[in-house]
Amino acid sequence: MKFIKLDQYDQKAKLYPALATLPPILLLNYFYLQLLLGDFIFAMLGVIIGEVSLAVVFVYLLMEINRFIAKMLIEKRQFNNELMMPTTDFLLYNNSAYSAEYKNKIRMKIAHEFKFVWSSKQAEVTNEFATRKSISEVVSQVRTKMKKGRLILQHNIQYGLARNLIGGAYIALIVATLDYIIFMLISPNQIAAIISFLFIIIYGFIIVFRKYILSELGKNYARVLFQEYLAS
Repeated sequence: MKFIKLDQYDQKAKLYPALATLPPILLLNYFYLQLLLGDFIFAMLGVIIGEVSLAVVFVYLLMEINRFIAKMLIEKRQFNNELMMPTTDFLLYNNSAYSAEYKNKIRMKIAHEFKFVWSSKQAEVTNEFATRKSISEVVSQVRTKMKKGRLILQHNIQYGLARNLIGGAYIALIVATLDYIIFMLISPNQIAAIISFLFIIIYGFIIVFRKYILSELGKNYARVLFQEYLAS
C-alpha cells in the first residue's frame, strides 16, 4: 500500500498534531460506536481507494482541518494577518526587544538586499498600520530566503506543531465533551467518562494558553530568523 509522502515539516508539524487529536475520537469509537455499529466502521476505514485506505485519508483530512482552524481562525486573529507578528514587532522603532544598533544592522541588510525603503520614526508613529504592513511584506521575503536554514526549519516546525495542535485541540475538546455526555447519560461507562473528563482538561488547557504559546514560540522563531539572516 502506498501512503501519502510527507516531508519533515508535514510529518512533525501537521501529522503529529493530527494524531494528538485522535484520542477522544478513538475513545468514542471503542466504547460506543464499535458497539453500536459493529464492524462497519473498521470495514469502512479499511476500504482502499487509489491504494490509500480511508483511515489514511481521514488522518490527512484531519491534518488539513487542524491547520485551517489554527492558521485561519486563530493565528490570523491573534496576529492580525501577520501585522502583529513578532517578526514585525521586533523591527519597529518603538519596540525594545532589540537594541537600536542590532535593528539597524537588520534594517540595512534588508534595505540593501531587497531594495526596501524603511519608514521614518515619525511615519511609524503617524501611520503604524502602513508601517507594519510594509515590514510584514518584506519579512516574508526574508523568510522565503532563509526557510532552508537548519535552526529556522527547527523553530518553524516547533511553531507549526504548536499552532496545529491548538487547532486540533478545538476538535478534540468538542469530541471529548460529546464523549463525556454520552458516557454519563446515554451509554453510562464510568471509566470512559473519567477518561473523557481528563481529555477535556488537557485540551482545554491547551486552548486557554494558546495565545501565550503562539506568542512565545513566535518570538523564538523571529529571533532565530534574524540571527541567521544577519549571518547569511
